[in-house]
Amino acid sequence: MLIAVFSFAIMNVSIKYLIDFSAMELVFYRALITLIISGYYLKKRGLSIKGNNTFLLILRGVFGFLGLYCYYLTVHKMNLASAVILQYTSPIFTILIALLVLGEKVLKIQWFAFLICIAGLLMVRQFGHIDPLYFLLGICSAMFSGAAYNIIRKLKTSESANLIVFYFPLVTLPVSIIVLAITRAVTSPSWINIFWILVMGITTQIAQYAMTKAYQKDTAARISSISYTGLGYALFFGLILFNEKPNHLEMIGFGIIVVGVIINIYAAKIKKFILRKKI
Repeated sequence: MLIAVFSFAIMNVSIKYLIDFSAMELVFYRALITLIISGYYLKKRGLSIKGNNTFLLILRGVFGFLGLYCYYLTVHKMNLASAVILQYTSPIFTILIALLVLGEKVLKIQWFAFLICIAGLLMVRQFGHIDPLYFLLGICSAMFSGAAYNIIRKLKTSESANLIVFYFPLVTLPVSIIVLAITRAVTSPSWINIFWILVMGITTQIAQYAMTKAYQKDTAARISSISYTGLGYALFFGLILFNEKPNHLEMIGFGIIVVGVIINIYAAKIKKFILRKKI
């Protein structure tokens, strides 16, 4: 998951450099590169693209498309750190859906951690002067991502990681082509644009594969929490590359969210420690 987080951070940088392209164009390019890489790998391994649960694979692709489109919109329109921290509310939705669909247990202390994260997000929204529309799109991105992550967990015993990744472009590519054909909003890429498009696609492929393997190996609650380490990358790259400087109150909001994440990650150990103290 740490590999996935770093790869996603590089992807975020490439999106910021591709500001002249619409979010749907970036979705198309990302899907195209992912389709080529995943398709080649599946063909080389002689694996069928049908899978054992086609419906869930397609549903994962749908949620992935919706989450990605909303996320690209927020990265284009907001500071990098703010866009990333909004998308990182996905563990809340991931765990809530895991509770309802997968039957995974959620500790009481984790609910407390979620409330802390929400308080931090409200501070970021209030003092970061974020447009309400893009704030909502960021939350929608997190919600769709949470749904997609849970489908990955559901498919862990029946499908390979590469096949799960492959179904994202299989769904996304035709949808994005139809939208772009209707709107006719296509930008001609320069050579430097092509470079950043390739960076975006390749780092995304690495991130998607690593993330899928992570969700197949551990519980949704623990894995999704690790994704918060990407906030450090977002703050660093935003400052160094794009001169984005969050104000002090925003930073406090970020800090509150990090505290909530740490509590979530070590929830089981904290619970054991409290029980020992009571005894």
